[in-house]
Amino acid sequence: MANNKSINKLKVNPLTLNSDKTTPHVNEMGANGFTIMELLVVLVILSLATALLVSSLSVIWRSFEKLEQRQLNNAANIGGAWFRRSIEGAIQHHPDIPMFFGDSKRIRLTTVYPIDDSNVGPTKIEWNIRQNTQEAYATELWYTNKRTGLEVLVLNFEQEVWFSYEKTSGQLSLLFNEAHAELPKTVTLNKLSDAQTCVTEWCNTMMVAHPLHAGVAETPPEMAVFGEYEF
Repeated sequence: MANNKSINKLKVNPLTLNSDKTTPHVNEMGANGFTIMELLVVLVILSLATALLVSSLSVIWRSFEKLEQRQLNNAANIGGAWFRRSIEGAIQHHPDIPMFFGDSKRIRLTTVYPIDDSNVGPTKIEWNIRQNTQEAYATELWYTNKRTGLEVLVLNFEQEVWFSYEKTSGQLSLLFNEAHAELPKTVTLNKLSDAQTCVTEWCNTMMVAHPLHAGVAETPPEMAVFGEYEF
């Protein structure tokens, strides 16, 4: 009987051992894992952050587009001002020697307002319309200083453009090639909006320049009297 009592004292409940061993394992998993509520909160925060980022990027891109458009407008305004200024400064030298020639794609003249060197006096320059090699219908407006050889790409156009001229008589023409010294009343840069209608009609005007001394060159009194004049 004594032996049975000692044995009973040494007996240990197996359930107690199992629960003691498994309880720390369950507590560890609960501490390191996420509940469904926590995951939902994280997903909501991520969705809000993504929405804010997308809206911010759209605002940034719109700002960049406006800045780029403003730069393009400024470039067009500057290029147009250069073109008009150089035409305004067109001069003549001798009443029998023409110094201004123009057709639909090129203008040759002598001006006191070259766009790249305004302190050297009268300068021979050219304006040329060239085809853009990258795009089928795009064109470019180039400036050339005949004295220095400098060439500058001034403007780009998405369509065909051409020059036209108004003589002092009011006649419109695509060619200005007078036998005597004369300057046109206006020089116009036109764009081709529709090739079929532009065959017989004047197209949309893009720029208009007015030489300050338009018309036929004045004949000095000395030439009328003596037949010659030292220019």
